[in-house]
Amino acid sequence: MALLLRHRLLRGFFLVALLVQMLVGITPARAADEPSGPREQMVLPQPNPVGVGQVLITDMNNYWNRAFGGRFTPPVSQFYSYDAPKNTACGQLRSYARQYTVATYKYGNSTYCHADRSVSLDYPFHEFLFRNRGDYASGFIFAHEYAHHVQLLNGYLLWANQQAFYAGKELQADCYAGIYSRDAYNRRVLDAGDYNEARRLLYYDLGANNLAINHKDAHGTGLQRDYWFRVGFHYSNFGYCNYVYQSIGHLRSAANVAEAADVPPGEAPVPPPAPPEPGAPPAGSFPDVPADHPYHQAITALTGYGIIRGYADGTFGPGDPTLRAQMAALIARTMGWEAEDRGNPFPDRGSVDAALWRNVGTLAARNVARGYADGTYDPTGAVLYAQVISFITRAMVAEGIWQPQPDNPALYPNVPAGSGHRQDLATYTYYAGAVPGTTATGAWAGWAQPATRGWFAQALYQAISAAH
Repeated sequence: MALLLRHRLLRGFFLVALLVQMLVGITPARAADEPSGPREQMVLPQPNPVGVGQVLITDMNNYWNRAFGGRFTPPVSQFYSYDAPKNTACGQLRSYARQYTVATYKYGNSTYCHADRSVSLDYPFHEFLFRNRGDYASGFIFAHEYAHHVQLLNGYLLWANQQAFYAGKELQADCYAGIYSRDAYNRRVLDAGDYNEARRLLYYDLGANNLAINHKDAHGTGLQRDYWFRVGFHYSNFGYCNYVYQSIGHLRSAANVAEAADVPPGEAPVPPPAPPEPGAPPAGSFPDVPADHPYHQAITALTGYGIIRGYADGTFGPGDPTLRAQMAALIARTMGWEAEDRGNPFPDRGSVDAALWRNVGTLAARNVARGYADGTYDPTGAVLYAQVISFITRAMVAEGIWQPQPDNPALYPNVPAGSGHRQDLATYTYYAGAVPGTTATGAWAGWAQPATRGWFAQALYQAISAAH
């Protein structure tokens, strides 16, 4: 576990009491000030987001109380799930599903309700992040939502909501969470691995939200979220964090008195210097997919989830054609279907290994893979660009994430009705935007050509990253 937390193993009855407190929303007590220096690793009997959350909430209460000069009133914190929804003054909260997959985790949610000062955390979402992205990927969400409570206390939250400065509010919270994270890092509560888990979460997972900055669901781009987290982490300067509203265009200038007169009091907004480690956060990738590759973000993100595994020699081959059996495996992993065994109706397995062939059968059982008119699947054949879109779309529909949309003749008019792809193209475009590398209302010259592995990764990543 990456979190380095000084604590002794809790007795069974005491752990149960703490977990009950967390689940029912009782605010944990503040911890005493702790000295800097080496820390022992905390042993959690059941390593999960509840245990991590309990420790972090106590630590954040301690930090923010110091930051507020002993006058910090902590929020109430609680988990909710599909089977155990929670009511807040802002409405009822219930998880989208009992368990999230790569295809559905974007429906995960955690929220701060200022009306009753509650932090509510989607347990299956945190479990997914904990399992797939690391403990502080889950833990950072705690820090971000706590930062919204800080914004309420210092006046920024209601001000930003009234002005519809929604992206700025979220990026400022990322920055405040970065300040806390640095303090925890200095005290050896967090380590460098936790820092990188937070960066990867913001850049690859939470930063696909490219909504207009005044949209109520706007959180900023991956680059923006990573940047403002690093500003907070490296400089621990609230004035720098408060400058975000000028930086992204909510306010034109800090010197414009007419605009800035009603900015909440506190540390004055100051333009921050560029933080270290520019560009994409470090992540496992392939030597043939450099940082400037057009599909780098998609390939790296999907690799982080174990969807993309590359070749035995350590390369990915982004320009190689995508084979139909490979595509079936990637989609099955994305949807959480990889372990299913539903048989396989196609007669042409050939030399394809058992796992890939099993995934082809699963897609056939779910009406995603339909094969050719002669009853074959051609698992080692190259999949065409339009077929990729159809497979992804049918999988999203089969999982209940998307709903089929009617054909739109204005979209890709050169793709013939007899191709069998038009409704899938309309559905994909409705939810995920234009097919990568195309303009939806223009002709798609290469629709019937073999799709590359890099392009397939981009099309899949774009689908699962679409705003919901």
